[in-house]
Amino acid sequence: MAIQFDASKVAMFRNVQLADDDSMANLGGKQGLKSAGLYTGIWSSRSRTAAQKAANNAVRTELLKSLGQAFRLSGMKEDGGKVRFSKDFMNRLEKILGSDVLKRGDFKISSDGTVASGRPLTKRRIQAIIGKAIMVGKTGFDTDIYRTKLDAIKKELGIAGLSGNALRAAMNKNSALRMFVIADQGLEFLRNCLFLARTATDAKTGQKKTVYGPRGEEVDHSFIRVNPEYIDILNYGGDPEAEKCHMYEVRKGGDKGCYKPYEKPDRDAVMKAMLPGQVFHLERIEGKPGTLEYMENQKKYIYSAIQLVVKKMVDVYLEAKETGKLPEFMARLRTDPGACMEDKGEHLALFEEENFKEETESAGMSKAEIAELQRIADINEGPGAPPPKSEDLIYGTIDALYKTDDAYKTKDEWKDFAGPVKAKILGKTAQIVVPVKDDVRGEYKFVPALDRNNKPVVRPLTEADIDEIGRACLYNTVG
Repeated sequence: MAIQFDASKVAMFRNVQLADDDSMANLGGKQGLKSAGLYTGIWSSRSRTAAQKAANNAVRTELLKSLGQAFRLSGMKEDGGKVRFSKDFMNRLEKILGSDVLKRGDFKISSDGTVASGRPLTKRRIQAIIGKAIMVGKTGFDTDIYRTKLDAIKKELGIAGLSGNALRAAMNKNSALRMFVIADQGLEFLRNCLFLARTATDAKTGQKKTVYGPRGEEVDHSFIRVNPEYIDILNYGGDPEAEKCHMYEVRKGGDKGCYKPYEKPDRDAVMKAMLPGQVFHLERIEGKPGTLEYMENQKKYIYSAIQLVVKKMVDVYLEAKETGKLPEFMARLRTDPGACMEDKGEHLALFEEENFKEETESAGMSKAEIAELQRIADINEGPGAPPPKSEDLIYGTIDALYKTDDAYKTKDEWKDFAGPVKAKILGKTAQIVVPVKDDVRGEYKFVPALDRNNKPVVRPLTEADIDEIGRACLYNTVG
């Protein structure tokens, strides 16, 4: 089973921006690291001053500390203004990264547990260490991290840098490669064309604000987004029906820069142009066309369908490689990749469940721990992820109870579930919804609660929220 890795703990080293691969890193600067000149080889140690050695030890200490936090390793402590690493800590980190990547001797941990080598840490070494950590660690979905992982996989498969006829020839020779190309295209789509809204705190004012994408842009640059004219109409009390809100921005041709309704048949044509050859079942999206709710549902649906394929292609490939099941995985990609984008994601998830469930259970994890990991994965928690929907949190917790305790399979009253559900999610930040009974279908739908600015409400869940939404979720589950 892959080791959990919190990439946010090594952000400073992931984003190292030194000019040259041989640039030596010191702590400081706007991004946390600054250049201390170029490394000129082992003979440079003869002229290295005590201050330079101390600066080199400081940045190496910070790298070990960040890796320890990211991998949640024990054996690290701070006292007397110094960070100390135990022998077990270094053994474990070396096992994770490999001796050829970590180069443990370059840190020279002294008898008191501190870094004592005095050797410089170059951009090349930082990228090698962080790159390996990203590859071996299991992370939440982050487009930059998955770009690193997928690039490494493409290199292993011999398709890195291929395009046009050369790439088509490779795919004709091995049809399994098509799925990696689809994942590659999908990842670039998520990096450049579609950004979900989330709530963030303004560093200057301390106020909550809506931002888009993992980098927190204040302007939505998605290829589908709300027409600014529609927002003006809402703000100034005009007739919303006079200007449809659910638009896509034309980026090519004579209409470039204009907004048009994102509806059939243009909707399907736009998606085929953005991701050639890929089919989405956009008719499955809930909501009334031309509304803010429908627009957000549309974006989330497309994002989730693509993200599932990208994430599973990377994760399952790496796990198959680690467990010796890569031939079976590649064979499945050739014979049963799935038709539409949604099917592709489901087929990958099914292969993962069929082949790696036993490894997960044999890793010393209880049924409850496995169910909790699945619940977290299903609601897409993690660094940079948008706030989860409150109903998804509740559905996931109810499902975990079913999987871990057979007694719940015979219960159908909310009072039996309320306590365990509240214990798990009370106080979690989520998008608040309002249950609305659909008498025709005999089930509840969940409508986003909106604030006075017509934006979705995102805040910590209260007991009243969980009771109201939970009863509706349970009704939909057991009737």
